[in-house]
Amino acid sequence: MIATDEDLLRLSQEDRERFSPACLNRIAALCGLEWREPEPPPADDPDGALISVIVPTHNRRELLLRCVDSILEQTHRRVEAIVVDDASTDGTAGAVAARFGGEPRVRYLRNETSLGPGGARRRGYLASGGAFVVYIDDDDQYLEPRFFETALRAHREHPGCALVAGNTVTYSAEQRFCSFRPLNVTGFLSGRDYLLGFIRRYDKPSSSFPAVFRRSVLEQAGFAQMQMMNDASLYLRALCFGDAFLLPCVVGAYRVHGGNISRALPHGFLMDNLEEKANICRLAERRYGGDVRAWYREQVFSSVRYYFAGTKSTWRQKREVLRWCRRNCGSVMPLLLRAGLVRTFKLPRRLYWRLKLKALSAIRKGDAPHDPPGRSGS
Repeated sequence: MIATDEDLLRLSQEDRERFSPACLNRIAALCGLEWREPEPPPADDPDGALISVIVPTHNRRELLLRCVDSILEQTHRRVEAIVVDDASTDGTAGAVAARFGGEPRVRYLRNETSLGPGGARRRGYLASGGAFVVYIDDDDQYLEPRFFETALRAHREHPGCALVAGNTVTYSAEQRFCSFRPLNVTGFLSGRDYLLGFIRRYDKPSSSFPAVFRRSVLEQAGFAQMQMMNDASLYLRALCFGDAFLLPCVVGAYRVHGGNISRALPHGFLMDNLEEKANICRLAERRYGGDVRAWYREQVFSSVRYYFAGTKSTWRQKREVLRWCRRNCGSVMPLLLRAGLVRTFKLPRRLYWRLKLKALSAIRKGDAPHDPPGRSGS
């Protein structure tokens, strides 16, 4: 018979270090057994998998230290916390070295020139090596030390899942409030159902950090090439290639403050967001077929309406948005007209009335035509 140290002595991880391979071999011989070293788990095996936790940071030294502490407190010990310092000037480098200099599970990367949150996330992802990936902002933290362990168990039970996510509490230290609104669904959701019902029917987790993503799915989804890595894009891309499992438990605390993205979206952020929606639609269409076209139109409409409601923009910027919509999602134009949003553009009279008639026709039919997204500039 062949035995390993696991079934020979039932050793704990700490005790295993007390026995050399030669010693274990001789103990096995005393029992009439042959000893061999246990094989390491496969890279994608949740039980022994490495989780890469990517932490972009900029000038929030004290919050960052608390965030990393909460990562290292997880009961699943095989983690690497990759801190990407996006050109901080508050002594972040020294603080990380002082607190975690002797901790091999913490890696520190510095951008001499700021890349922004998306660029910092992307750099951290490219430097990571875990079979599972987590993105957490420097001002968020974990409350449940067994979250990674629980998420990996769900990944093991549902190997087709792209992500396992949980609930969070939302708080503000400045305004002294804390609130909790649980996700309106728990358990298994197919990628198609979650994507098509994202936000409209099924809640989105408050941020990216309450989710553990499977790296093999992220590679399929093209995460290494992503330029915009906001929370919604991370979830939607992953759902194009895998399913989801939502946990009922609270796993962390999401902090709201003046530094969060406000209702007033920068124009460049909107344009990048629309391009990413078009990219996601092309990915989803290849996976799920024409069902995603109506969803895509609603996504574009929602982003544009949100932008106009909360942002003071110039007529040139509004015209750029309109032109993008006409090139990439023509069927959204009747919805914009119906909502009175296109009146904010300085349109040629002939074009305005052509779009107006198209909108009236769509209203009579009860819907607008679906068309596939094209590429910007085509």
